[in-house]
Amino acid sequence: MVRFAICDDDYRFLRAFRTRVETYCIRHKIPCQASIFLTPAELWMARIESFDIVFLNVDMGYWDGINIARAVRRQSARTLIIFVSAFVQFAPQGYGVGAFRYLLKNELDHSFAAAMDDALAVRAPLEQLTVRVRKEEYALPLEGISYVESEKRVLTFYLLGSREPELSCYRRLSDLDDELKGKGFLRIHKSFLANLRHVHDIRNYRATLTDGTELAASRQNYREVLQRFAEWRARPN
Repeated sequence: MVRFAICDDDYRFLRAFRTRVETYCIRHKIPCQASIFLTPAELWMARIESFDIVFLNVDMGYWDGINIARAVRRQSARTLIIFVSAFVQFAPQGYGVGAFRYLLKNELDHSFAAAMDDALAVRAPLEQLTVRVRKEEYALPLEGISYVESEKRVLTFYLLGSREPELSCYRRLSDLDDELKGKGFLRIHKSFLANLRHVHDIRNYRATLTDGTELAASRQNYREVLQRFAEWRARPN
């Protein structure tokens, strides 16, 4: 799953550009999620480090896209920044803050596909988890797993963007927890292993995911859960 963020103060352009991104991904059979934001403040609230590629306008009135890109780079070294602007004169500044590409809005029909090809080619290989269901094996990208639920030794995997169970298999949750140690997952409850990339907040013995899903958090180990979550959020990128 490739996660895109698109930030521009022109709502009509935002919708059209999201369609452009989604059409490219469908054509190339790439699972994706494209989110749109009218202001950098909205983008920041969505936790910038969770996105793989950010399309950012340079001139958004009150907002300076160059400074926003600089802040994005401080927050997440792995996120690719692609400027999409009507003004060519800002290109040197854009590349100066580590932008991957600088695209002009009136040339997107010719430049967009090549930029996407290049951006997806340089993304780091995704870590995967192999899940065996009966006689079939499935390779799940770790970043695409939202959480795992255990009930009577049956593990059910919930994937990003879906609240419906995707895969189930017989396995101990403790064994899976051991396998995923150090890879961004936390046993928040005896029945739940959550992907911290997609946990928005933990409070009042509940973990709220970025899609609004709420999971129970352990009362017995609640302080440890909070500590581990705080350490994850404070980690260097």
